[in-house]
Amino acid sequence: MKIGILTLPLHGNYGGNLQAFALMSYLKHMGHEPVLVNLVSEAPGSKTLQSQVKQLVRSGIGSIPFLGKRILSSRNVYKHSEHFIGKYIRPRTCSVKGKDDFEILRKYELDGYIVGSDQVWRKEYAKTYISSYFLDFIRDETKLRIAYAASFGVDAWQFDPTLTSDLKMLIHKFDMVAVREDSAVALCKQYFDVKAEHVIDPTMLIKKEEYGALIAREQVPQSKGDCMVYILDDSEDKKKLVDKIAVDGGFRCFTVNAQTQNRKAPIRQRRYPPVASWLRGFMDAKFVVTDSFHGTAFSILFNKPFIVVGNKERGLARFASIARMFDLEHRMLASVGEYDASLLNQTIDWQKVNGRLEMYREKAARMLGTYLK
Repeated sequence: MKIGILTLPLHGNYGGNLQAFALMSYLKHMGHEPVLVNLVSEAPGSKTLQSQVKQLVRSGIGSIPFLGKRILSSRNVYKHSEHFIGKYIRPRTCSVKGKDDFEILRKYELDGYIVGSDQVWRKEYAKTYISSYFLDFIRDETKLRIAYAASFGVDAWQFDPTLTSDLKMLIHKFDMVAVREDSAVALCKQYFDVKAEHVIDPTMLIKKEEYGALIAREQVPQSKGDCMVYILDDSEDKKKLVDKIAVDGGFRCFTVNAQTQNRKAPIRQRRYPPVASWLRGFMDAKFVVTDSFHGTAFSILFNKPFIVVGNKERGLARFASIARMFDLEHRMLASVGEYDASLLNQTIDWQKVNGRLEMYREKAARMLGTYLK
């Protein structure tokens, strides 16, 4: 089957890019033809030259030298991300730059769509596309509609009664609804009156050996340390936590991240490192410290002991859910103050974890196999 994949717009987010890569790879292994819907957002680096000029002129800083630096800077920051997307997330449709553009997808003659993964049903992230992520643009009622590992991101309801009613009508047209968090199962039942299944993130559908092959193809160098630090929302408290873990565990910490928010940093420090370098960090690490959902997922996938600091701003429900799936709640800190050095000596029963992972993979295979013929 020829299946359109509708997820959040891709740019510099490692988890976002890899979940799209993983789902498309998985579907190709099943014998299908996935096509990424190339949705364009107003994320940094995604704006057209024309839109950047207009924004800068309106802000009164539209000089040509400044504009040139701004555009070159943005492109440099996402250089490696764009390489990965262009090389590994294929094929893609033409750009969809607004709700009206969804009509052009008809020319691809897709048999259906899969919405997901990632926080496609989080109002804050989906913005004006929220109804599109419930496939409101489909006119042909025979088209297959699937949600796989779709996430609300949070465990509180975000939609007003009118929008809830509209989305409820749309989701009842879906052939299959599978969500990434256990809290989303309850939300779907309570507000949409629909039965949703709880499934793993697409990044966990494929085995670590496939990521290892990607690392080998890209020929990235070995990581410079044995404790990977992947922190999205940095703070002094988290820096102190990392320093303490390094001392307590005798680790040499390294990071595979970019200082994207530090406008004073040179381009080489603001540029996102290659996706393969990020993956290699998990492969090389003896321990991982993160505040990222996908940082947690890949620690589990690569069987690396880890500590995750719950990221309240980005949605705690996601962290709690994946921890419960693998009986790893003790690896999650609600705040840095909960850290205790004894965590470094607590072993993880990886045989049990990997057994659960295989069970979740089998569940996903059965569910998707039922509808994808």
